[in-house]
Amino acid sequence: AKVRENGGTGVMVKTGSVPVLQECTIEGNAGVGIWFAHESYGMVDRCEVVSNSTNIMLEGFSGPTIKDSSILLGKDGGIMVTRGAKGTIRECLVQNNKPYGIAIGDGANPVVFLNRVFDNSPYGVLVMAEGVGHIYA
Repeated sequence: AKVRENGGTGVMVKTGSVPVLQECTIEGNAGVGIWFAHESYGMVDRCEVVSNSTNIMLEGFSGPTIKDSSILLGKDGGIMVTRGAKGTIRECLVQNNKPYGIAIGDGANPVVFLNRVFDNSPYGVLVMAEGVGHIYA
């Protein structure tokens, strides 16, 4: 599936939802590309998330898995994990996002491992106030 050039959020996942997005392209949306909110879960697998405002947002105690995906050219960030979100980010390419590739803050506690995070500016991984998380090579 392709979700492109919408005026707001590309894919919004709300309370208790558990979608699986596989081999999708989420591109050029004016808002967040994929937004997991309010205790939502699910999986993003082998997707390209490109040139959205923030490419992926995990917040409100959500806990999805993001794996084997490309997170590129986010205008307001690559992946933001905040407001108590957990989730797993693994084996992704996180590249050329501004101002960060992956940001963790406000009680978030994700597991981040085996990702390639480079050419983001100015931060590759940014752990903000009250961010926790486990980051592995």
